[in-house]
Formats: sequence, structure tokens, C-alpha cells
Amino acid sequence: MEVELLKMLPGGGSVAALIVTVILFLKQQERTQISLSQITDVFNARAVASQSSFQEQINRLMSQNVENQKLFQEQIQLLIDGHLEVSRETIAALKAMEHAVHELQARAQLCQNPPK
Repeated sequence: MEVELLKMLPGGGSVAALIVTVILFLKQQERTQISLSQITDVFNARAVASQSSFQEQINRLMSQNVENQKLFQEQIQLLIDGHLEVSRETIAALKAMEHAVHELQARAQLCQNPPK
């Protein structure tokens, strides 16, 4: 079509040149529109991929935080259990010591006041 219009230039001129210019302008606009559409599609795809990646990272961090919280709670529970065990052993040792002191006091009194 453009070739036919270019053939008309020498014979009748300016109208054909104007038509060719308009057609070329419209084709350039169409190419520009296609390029912009492609750029927009690529941009949107990359934006979606970026958002998806960000969401995956957030999900991983949240699950890691939950796991860390569980481990922290387990460690605290182990510390509490250990403290309770040491407290029980200390109480048992103090009772045994108290019993031994009473026994020694009783023996000491026997030694000081032998039975007559």
C-alpha cells in the first residue's frame, strides 16, 4: 500500500505525501503502543514476582520466628525444671542435715548427762 502511494508522488503530489506521512505516523504509533504494552507486561510480571518473593520471605521469617519461640519456651521450661530439681535436692539435703544435727545434739546430751 505504501509503495503504491509512493508511486503517486511525482504525478500528484502533496496529497499523496500527506497520506503517506499519516500512514507512517499511525504505523509508528502502533509500534510504540506495542512496545509500551510489552514494557507494561514485563513490568507487571516483575512486580508480581517481586511481591510473591517478598511474601515468601515474610512467610519464611514468620515460621522461623514461631520455631525460635518454641525453642525459647522449651529452654525456659528446661531451666525451670532444673531449678525445681535443684531446689528439691537442696531441701532434701537440708532436712538430712537437720536430722543429723538433732542426732548429734541428742548424742552430745547423752555424753554430757550419762544415764545413771
